[in-house]
Amino acid sequence: MGFDPTTTTLSFVGALHMLCGLSDKTIKARVKVCKRLGFTVEEVWTIFKKWPIFLGLSEKNIADSVKTFLELGFSREEFVMIVKRHPQCLGLSAELVKKKTEFLVEEMNWPLKAVVSHPQVLGYSMEKRMVPRCNVIKALMSKGLLESVFPSLSFVLACTNEMFLERYVMKHDDDEQVLAELMDSSVDLLMLTIVGTFGEFEFRQNESMRSTELQKLVFSAYSKPSFSSSATTKGQNFTVSTYLIESLGFTPKLAESISKKVSFNDKGINPDSVLSLFRSYGFTESQISTIITDYPKLLLLDAETSLAPKLKFLHSMKGASTSEFTEIVSTVPKLLGKRGDKTLSVYYDFVRDVIHKCQVLSHSSLAQGNLENKIRNVTALRELGVPQRSLFHLLVSRYQPVCGKERFQESLKKVVEKGFDPTTSKFVQALHVVYQLSDRTVEEKVDVYTRLGFSVEDVWDMFKKWPNSLKFSGKKVTQTFETLKKCGLLDEEVVALLKKNPQFLRVSEENIASSIETFLGLGFSKGEFAMMIKRYPVCIGFSAETVKKKTEFLVEEMDWSLEAVVSHPQVFSYSMEKRMVPRCNVIRALMSKGLLGSELPSVCSVLACTDKVFLGRYVRKHDDMGLVAELMAIFTRVHKVGLVQ
Repeated sequence: MGFDPTTTTLSFVGALHMLCGLSDKTIKARVKVCKRLGFTVEEVWTIFKKWPIFLGLSEKNIADSVKTFLELGFSREEFVMIVKRHPQCLGLSAELVKKKTEFLVEEMNWPLKAVVSHPQVLGYSMEKRMVPRCNVIKALMSKGLLESVFPSLSFVLACTNEMFLERYVMKHDDDEQVLAELMDSSVDLLMLTIVGTFGEFEFRQNESMRSTELQKLVFSAYSKPSFSSSATTKGQNFTVSTYLIESLGFTPKLAESISKKVSFNDKGINPDSVLSLFRSYGFTESQISTIITDYPKLLLLDAETSLAPKLKFLHSMKGASTSEFTEIVSTVPKLLGKRGDKTLSVYYDFVRDVIHKCQVLSHSSLAQGNLENKIRNVTALRELGVPQRSLFHLLVSRYQPVCGKERFQESLKKVVEKGFDPTTSKFVQALHVVYQLSDRTVEEKVDVYTRLGFSVEDVWDMFKKWPNSLKFSGKKVTQTFETLKKCGLLDEEVVALLKKNPQFLRVSEENIASSIETFLGLGFSKGEFAMMIKRYPVCIGFSAETVKKKTEFLVEEMDWSLEAVVSHPQVFSYSMEKRMVPRCNVIRALMSKGLLGSELPSVCSVLACTDKVFLGRYVRKHDDMGLVAELMAIFTRVHKVGLVQ
């Protein structure tokens, strides 16, 4: 289809995810839905290239979006045109579309056709872009300072902040009164910062301030809205996810993923100031998105005290052009997590050399020979295909398997000969382990395994699955082996378990003993516990609280037997809220209506299948559309605890 694999917008990977996840039959059904709405097949694929998620939207998602736009006065043809021009509109909530459309049409008097011609406006932030700019336009109109023709929607909202200020605000810098009033019209975003810095009187009277300096000041203030105010207004409804979607255009799925890593609960956090700081140093929106995706904790920093000094130092380093500087930082943003000018300088040079293969700068704090070894070794790894992020971790970690020369070459040769893929994280893990262990130590560790019943081939197969399997002492391996036998497993069963799941070597003897106690306390026999471990070894790793909660739910509330859980122990890995409770609510509803017969379906039949299969098996099979709607409502309802009575 012509997707560029090198793009940083995730379109290539997004398209790959979408096409891998959908069958040909499903794709044809989605295209058919779009054709019914007025799209041609060619238009469907054109939209898909712009926004791959488009193909993943259900008929209900699209129908809801159509309903929202039609209710706002758009025609069906205009809706099609909006989606063709900016398909991301389909991903916006009805509330956002309504709020922004009503603001633009009812408050600003732009016609609906203006929105159709530039639907990207629906993706702009109300607080950061639409409201402050429109306040300025209103102020200019009230003073008769705009031409008779009202500015176009695109002219006002689609340009950069700097261009908007030049076009509508800074052109009046020879008239202090007009300039001050224009800034007053957007007080939340401009005057609070300016007055707080200079004082209103001093700002208006400071004639010595050059126009360019004033413009920089206003631009800086304009792009730094009060985050705390916004957060207070939105209250509990304001989330990291919402912020990332509105401020950086992230997809809901990516924004939700990142929101699990950071929280805006603490007072004083101002992520807008972080984004503004990056923009002031010349980072593009794409680079900023990449930085926040890779290192979201930067949003929690104090821009002025924590981040600005680092950016200022790196930008001022000898030989660092702006384009080179932004490329290096956006490629490896975790560079900004390092402290001290010397440390920043060393890592910056390393990354620059890896990216551009430039000449290495010498630093008095490190021996030149050691620098040369690191760069040479990292370059060798890069040529093998080791990802950039893995290379950076090798450079910045305290333990350095890339420091030596002969030792590094020997270790690298061994790892390559074992067949590790350089593009995976296991390659670097294996390099760490092999570099750390002498040949004699490796032989001793292999001997421990063979005495326990493993073959030499088994040991190296385990090493390929999980390189850290060779790091444990002989005592630890033996203790874990004996403890697993206490679960009721035979020697050969323990060997089979560890061959398949070598990661279990890191589970402590205390945790295994606790797991045994938990299961036996719930009524499982020792033989049943051993059976579950053989079928699903991960059971050992679940907390006592999780095991107890899910077992009691399945056995006491749903009346499945303990034997049913033993037959499918994977249930302990399923989410209570997202899978177990909603599906069981549907089953309870069907049984109460006498639609399932007298026997409860098997645990596997209800919980092990995909949502699509479950709905086809228990919900959509019914001819009564009212019943289907009722069951779907039960299935999709958000459950906190318990069952629908």
